[in-house]
Parts: sequence; C-alpha cells; structure tokens
Amino acid sequence: MPVAKSISTGIGQPALRTISAAAALAAATALLTGCGSGGAAKVDASPSPSVASSAPPSADPTAAASAAVLTAYRGMWAEEVKAFASGSLKDVNLEQYAGDKALADIKASAVYYQDNNQVFKGEPKLAPKVTAIDLSTTPNRATVEDCVDASNFLPVDKATGTPAKITDANRPYVQTSSVRIYAGRWVVMESTINRDKTC
Repeated sequence: MPVAKSISTGIGQPALRTISAAAALAAATALLTGCGSGGAAKVDASPSPSVASSAPPSADPTAAASAAVLTAYRGMWAEEVKAFASGSLKDVNLEQYAGDKALADIKASAVYYQDNNQVFKGEPKLAPKVTAIDLSTTPNRATVEDCVDASNFLPVDKATGTPAKITDANRPYVQTSSVRIYAGRWVVMESTINRDKTC
C-alpha cells in the first residue's frame, strides 16, 4: 500500500493554509477508513513487478532411459541371485527383467545347479554402465557392459555346505548385455560373458 507523505503546515504561514492542509489530511483519512458502515474501504495495492517464471529444464530423456536400463539390469541380477541362492525358481520374478536368450540361459543354469544339489553363497559385485542407447528406434535399444566379480558368489553343496569345484577361473569378467523395450519396460534380452577380457 502506498504510504501517505506527511503534510507540512509551514511554521509562520497564514492560518488559512494550515486549516486547508488539515482538512485535506482529514479527507484522505476518511477515504481510507470508510464512512457510515464502519467497513474498511478497499484500496488497490500497487501491482508488484511481474517476475517471469522460468520453466524448469526438461529432464534429459537419454539420462532417464539409461537409469531405467540399469534398473532393469540390476533387477535381473537380483532375481538371478535369489534363484541361485535358494536353489529354486519359485517366487523368482525373472520375467520382469529378463527375456529371450537371457531368461533362457538363467533358467537353464538354475536347473543345472538344482539338479546337482548346489546353491550359491554370497553376492556378486557389479559395476554396470550403459555404453550405447538408441531412443530413435522402435523398440528402443541399449547396451550394458559390466565388470562382474563373482569371487564371493560361489556354489556349495546344499546339504553339507562344501564348496563345489569350479572349472572356470574365478576372476572378474566382462559381461555385455543387450537391453530393449518390451511390453512397455526395459528388459535384458541377451547377456554374453567374455572371460578372456578382465576388468
């Protein structure tokens, strides 16, 4: 609200001018406080300077898609670890994150260890990263490269806990996975292990 300036009566000025100034001040006060009804008169406030609202920058679709790809990849591994640790595919939601050859390979491995009465202890260490992504194709596609360290994720005899014999060299290896949109979500379709390439 604008602030009224104080009216100087001017010491030594004629009395008429002093009275006129006082009357003007009284009139201004009456306008502000309203009259008769006792209700306050509405006074329009000076409009505040308009501030241009800047819209937040739109999220990078590639970054968002890459994050979703890694979520699917890690989800597949989490379900895979659950299956190998329990020695069963029951209550394992692999289909949410894996499909096609990737799903078939995991299930075949799980059945193999189950038939040999083996379960896995520990967890693998993962370091996945999206090395390629294409959002211009239908369906969208991506490639994930991971350094898998399974030195603390080993099969043991389910009954005795005796470590199983491992034929492959137990060292970190590179795993490359193909991921694409399927049924509205990112799904790992194939994973290739390259044990000759260390990381």
